[in-house]
Amino acid sequence: MNFFDHLDILRWSLIRSLIFISIIMLIVFFNNDLFFNKILLYINDPNFWTYKQLNYIGIKTHNVKFNIINTHLFGQVSLHIYTSFVISFIISFPYIIREIWIFIKPALNHNEIKLIRNYLFIAIFLFYLGITFGYYILVPITISFLSTYIVSNSIANTYVVTNYISTIIKMILLNGLIFEIPLLVLFVLKLNLIDINLIYKSRKYIIVLILILSAIITPSPDVVTQIIVAIPLYILYEISILVCIYSKKY
Repeated sequence: MNFFDHLDILRWSLIRSLIFISIIMLIVFFNNDLFFNKILLYINDPNFWTYKQLNYIGIKTHNVKFNIINTHLFGQVSLHIYTSFVISFIISFPYIIREIWIFIKPALNHNEIKLIRNYLFIAIFLFYLGITFGYYILVPITISFLSTYIVSNSIANTYVVTNYISTIIKMILLNGLIFEIPLLVLFVLKLNLIDINLIYKSRKYIIVLILILSAIITPSPDVVTQIIVAIPLYILYEISILVCIYSKKY
């Protein structure tokens, strides 16, 4: 195909993706009780699953109940639209991957098609694994710490709803993207930008970097919570090594 044929395929892929996301967005928009009260705002409930599990293993969590307010006339309207869009993107991720696949597939040979098709399922799995980790681990730990952190007893923690919800969504979405690291390592390896032996030899340095990263993204000074965050990141590193080994064989 020539350039304009590829451009036409890309155009229709974008149109179909936007239509699909729009449909999902409408569904999310009109089910705000489910996505706001029972999912996003439920994280600040002391009965949330994560807080119960942390208390069970001996990590004491504080009462995370706090006031959430709106300070702008169009604040809740814009928040409703923004949140519906981001959630619809998360839900539509497999379809977006499918459209990307439709666009790049004509440029691949048979072996490449067979190989990349398997990676697509892995990409979707890692994305939702990251979303789950962010929702059940990282966000609750962050909220539990920040909502009870005070510099003076005369200052009450009351949060603007737009900032609160957008922060939660960004953290969850970011985790979904971070969990794509193994595939990113694979593509970098395929482009010969990194040597597989370097990945093997860098294990001890990577562990230190992971511990530093977990300390940065986890505001709690509790070492146990930092380790809870560091473990999945280290597992991702080991998965990256396995992916590299697999790619060397095939």
